[in-house]
Amino acid sequence: AMAGIAHVLSVAKETLLTHQLSIQLASHNIANVDTPGYTRQSLQLETHSATPISSGMLGGGVLGTTILRNYDQFMVQRLAQQESSLGNLQAQQESMRLVETVFNEAPGMAINDLMNKFWSSWQDLADNPEISATRQAVVQSSELIIDQLHAMTTEMAQAKFDIGVSLDAAIGDVNAIVSQIASLNVEISGAESAAGQANDMRDKRDSLINELSTLLDISFFEDKNGAYTVLMADGHTLVESNEAWQVDWENDELIW
Repeated sequence: AMAGIAHVLSVAKETLLTHQLSIQLASHNIANVDTPGYTRQSLQLETHSATPISSGMLGGGVLGTTILRNYDQFMVQRLAQQESSLGNLQAQQESMRLVETVFNEAPGMAINDLMNKFWSSWQDLADNPEISATRQAVVQSSELIIDQLHAMTTEMAQAKFDIGVSLDAAIGDVNAIVSQIASLNVEISGAESAAGQANDMRDKRDSLINELSTLLDISFFEDKNGAYTVLMADGHTLVESNEAWQVDWENDELIW
């Protein structure tokens, strides 16, 4: 009888602990419902080992074995690819927006208008070469178009400078992100065991991968130790285990 009571108490204790863990996990999911990059977690349940008694095998209740991360590696890979495409298009759009302001076709000062006035003044001069006013009109139309071209050259130089500043900032972001991914590789590999994965750290690392993919066209894979290897589109390595390689922009080329 005493053995039976002890068994019942043991089963009740294990079941209670499993329910408490389930509640804590549900609370964790709810708290992070708006957290960017968070992946919902769930508790894997198994029946506890049964105890042999004279009447047969006495059930041992329920046991929470592993906290699972509801994660789809394929979708993460696809998302990174799409983010790379989107980031590329957005960068082009932003660059074109800067250049577009330089070629602003404002009435009266547009290049087409100025060119029409320029050639028209030459036609007037050809028709009436003896009139000084026609000669002066050629000079004025020439000065207008030269001034406008100079102004456009200055604005183009400024646009190029602004794009360069954006590139420098993006390069800094890339180098910071790859360093963080390498550090997380070490933390994840050290924290994980056969009992389960470091789910929250893995979420953070995937968020960094997603952010990096908006800046560069990358691919990545996970090794047997749980670390990510991150590659550029041309095959150059950005992250491998605990190592991160820095990139730079020089002579209109990305170097590493």
